[in-house]
Amino acid sequence: GAGRPAQLASLEVPADGEVERADLAQRGVDLVDMETSAWVRARPGRVAALRAVSDAPGARLGAAASLVPPGASAASPLLVARLLLLHPGAVVHLAGVARSQRLALAHLRQAVALASRGLLQLAQEATDLPLGPEPVPSAQGLQ
Repeated sequence: GAGRPAQLASLEVPADGEVERADLAQRGVDLVDMETSAWVRARPGRVAALRAVSDAPGARLGAAASLVPPGASAASPLLVARLLLLHPGAVVHLAGVARSQRLALAHLRQAVALASRGLLQLAQEATDLPLGPEPVPSAQGLQ
């Protein structure tokens, strides 16, 4: 659910097989994504990530995992068309994945709201300044 801390592993290829998932679970990994690794490579160090999870051991992405090319932010229309031409029945699976994605995004919205409140609280404690509806002085007022 929203706001639950988890161990995140970021891979460059999908981990959709039994062996890969069992290995990750044994290492204490709760979530796997393919995007965060690029962020970490770009900015080495500690990274905090809010992730929307749309698959689980019992509800895998299957063929949908291969529809987003590495580095892309969305599914390739060409890969989707190819999948549906070769396997018309895949539309039912893709519809299920889309439903899972919508639910994951709703949970992400909740997590962002929780994280925002927590970050504001930390900032207020660190600066000892009120961070509420009070107006912030303009640059002109400080001159």
